[in-house]
Amino acid sequence: MGGGDPEAWTLMSIGIFVIILRVYSRWSVVGFSKFQLDDYLMPLVAIIFAAEATAAYMVLVWHGLANTNMTPEERATLSPSSEEYRQRVLGSKIHVIGTQFYALILWLVKFSIVVFYSRLTAGLESLNFPRRIRITYVILGVTYVAVVLTLFLSCRPFHKFWQINPDPGNSCQAPRSRIYLLTVLIPNVLTDILLLSVPLPLLWKVNISLRKKILLMCLYGGGIFVIAAAIIRVALVWTAGRQVAVTSSKWACRETFVALIVANLPIFQPFVRQLTFGHGFTAFISSARRRPSQRHALSRKDIHQRHRQRREHEQRERAASYARKRALHPLSVPADETVWGIEGGIMLDEEMGSAENEGENKNSADGGNAHEHEHRDADRGGGSGHSGKKKIASPPPNGIVMTQEMVVESAPWLPTRPNPALKGRSYFPS
Repeated sequence: MGGGDPEAWTLMSIGIFVIILRVYSRWSVVGFSKFQLDDYLMPLVAIIFAAEATAAYMVLVWHGLANTNMTPEERATLSPSSEEYRQRVLGSKIHVIGTQFYALILWLVKFSIVVFYSRLTAGLESLNFPRRIRITYVILGVTYVAVVLTLFLSCRPFHKFWQINPDPGNSCQAPRSRIYLLTVLIPNVLTDILLLSVPLPLLWKVNISLRKKILLMCLYGGGIFVIAAAIIRVALVWTAGRQVAVTSSKWACRETFVALIVANLPIFQPFVRQLTFGHGFTAFISSARRRPSQRHALSRKDIHQRHRQRREHEQRERAASYARKRALHPLSVPADETVWGIEGGIMLDEEMGSAENEGENKNSADGGNAHEHEHRDADRGGGSGHSGKKKIASPPPNGIVMTQEMVVESAPWLPTRPNPALKGRSYFPS
């Protein structure tokens, strides 16, 4: 990044766009009412990232000048009223602010990742994930407080961070303070490794091909790139010459940009499923919740076959439903199972022992009249094949008629008691 180098604005624009896309993706899936803590942390990260990029650009505008890389003679001869003196003071102050933005962005991103993992691993008590998540929260909080206190307490009094003459010492030179570099690097790397210990072991145990495992580990193990960027930044700043402020601000923006992308990439589940052949991390979490004997791997062929079978089953169900609707009126019953009775009711082929016994006892009591009634009922029903099995189901008092297809409740046009005028006719209007 030079004075006119747009890298800072480019990284800022891409990072903010990714966060906006993340917010839209979450809104389209769960809605604003079900946003979690990480969904609110990321917009805050976008604001701070924009401030960090602006601070880095201001360092470049002032030619990377700060209270660093000056000999005692240069410090003594530099006039406090000169433009260079003013730029060095402002550059030092901006760099102190930028280092705070840098640490705050990294730890907010870490917190959002932990919130995301806690949501994914909910219910995996047997694997001790909830306890590990709680411990991670505590470690992140403690390490961030340590980083902030190191910046404010490593240089006392605080105004020495922008002191030009005399030399304030290495600990008061924000761009290259070794105490601050190591205090940020070590907790940063250790917490990133801690975050990687959540998804990677779980992914490695999933019964899928090695190629898919590697792809998923690259996707959810992006913290490795953040670790690499942090180590490169410290190494370059440690060995930088007069452009140490430029190098520090440049790599601070790059590292926070990588962390931002890594934290948001797993949220885009549709893209993740495309990259992983239909498998998302949520599917593997569900697989981990099952017993080991229930776990199995699905090849792409198996997935397509299951989808095809499900579609064919749905098509058959729709076709059968359509055929039934065309064959029968919604209130009708099959003709071979129902005939009209002598009392104007519906005769149903029911296997109700009590009703049959009652009918048989009545026929026995009537003697020879039972045979006569049987023939008369068959004539009115439209066929003799039903004479031996059909029982009369007269309309109940509440006007409810039971058919083989459905129950019609409280039909106002049905009579509540047998009507002699309707003998042998349907209750349903033509």
